[in-house]
Amino acid sequence: MSTTREMDKLVREYRRKGWTVELTRGQHWRFTPPGGGGRSVIASGTPGNSSAINNVRSDLRRCERQP
Repeated sequence: MSTTREMDKLVREYRRKGWTVELTRGQHWRFTPPGGGGRSVIASGTPGNSSAINNVRSDLRRCERQP
């Protein structure tokens, strides 16, 4: 599966979870947790490889665990 498709899938998944996901002017994705609290996660709009997707997933999981 292409990394762009994987990124689209990740965006849909986190929108379903109630996160605000928006494309910035610089063509990066900004994931903001529900309620706006906590920190946002910024991801490339066109990740270079599957490890970039895995890094974004790790950042998002870490952000979900923070109180």
